[in-house]
Amino acid sequence: MSHSEKVELFEKKKKHQLGMGGPRKLEARKAAGKLNVRERIEYFFDPGSFQELGLFTHSEWPGTFEQTPTDGKIIGAGLVDSRSVLVVANDMTVLGASSASTNMKKIDYIRSIS
Repeated sequence: MSHSEKVELFEKKKKHQLGMGGPRKLEARKAAGKLNVRERIEYFFDPGSFQELGLFTHSEWPGTFEQTPTDGKIIGAGLVDSRSVLVVANDMTVLGASSASTNMKKIDYIRSIS
């Protein structure tokens, strides 16, 4: 695989992961007057300071990669009023943010670095 093909694959996977539970679920949240998880994170942190960890995770259950971007949990670090803050945020558009082995590992990791 060439470098450009690897970059293309990376961007495709990144777009999928950032798409959360998909356009239909995101639109339903918007219609209900609710922010999605990425909008909540953007609102909470100082502009440009949030760094996500574990973007490319998904459920360990065979055949569920497409339905479980970030396995329903977003973790990361950023600044709030110039103070360092770690966060675990639930993505309700991905299986209702139900807990499973992958996202429990993410939660354990963020706890371990706090």
